[in-house]
Amino acid sequence: LELKGGKNQMAERRKRWLRPVAARINMGMTQEEAAAKLRINKYRLSRMEKGHIPWPANLLWDMAALYEVEVDEFKV
Repeated sequence: LELKGGKNQMAERRKRWLRPVAARINMGMTQEEAAAKLRINKYRLSRMEKGHIPWPANLLWDMAALYEVEVDEFKV
C-alpha cells in the first residue's frame, strides 16, 4: 500500500524545528537587535533563549514574524 503522493508528500509534512536562538542567528541578528525590535530587554531575551524562563505566546508570534518563520516551527 502506497500513500497518495509518496515520499514527497511525507517530506512536506515533516516540519523543521528551530530553536528561537537559531532562527535569530539565521537572520543575522544580535540579541540586542532582536530585543529592540521585539520591545523587550536583552537580558530577558537571553534568559528565554537559554530556557531559564518560558516564552510568552504573544512573543512567539512576534518572533515568527521578525525571523520570517512559522510559529509552529519553533521548538521551545
